[in-house]
Amino acid sequence: MAARYGWDQDVTHHLAQGMPPEQAADLVAALKRENTEDDHAELADRAAENRELRREAGRAADLIEAGDHAQAVSLLRYISRPATT
Repeated sequence: MAARYGWDQDVTHHLAQGMPPEQAADLVAALKRENTEDDHAELADRAAENRELRREAGRAADLIEAGDHAQAVSLLRYISRPATT
């Protein structure tokens, strides 16, 4: 069975058909860096959103314990709304 290369080797190989191999490798490296940076930014955004949701859920629990059920329901409805982008 032949060894399987990663997507970056495949793309570098195909790009090198029409340009110098060093230039193809540089393009692929830049693409990998860009994707990594985008992934990190997306994960940081999700983590911040999760922290906010946990804080709000804690507030709702405190409201329930204090007997303010209407305010807790309102808060829970607010935090369960669909995300808008």
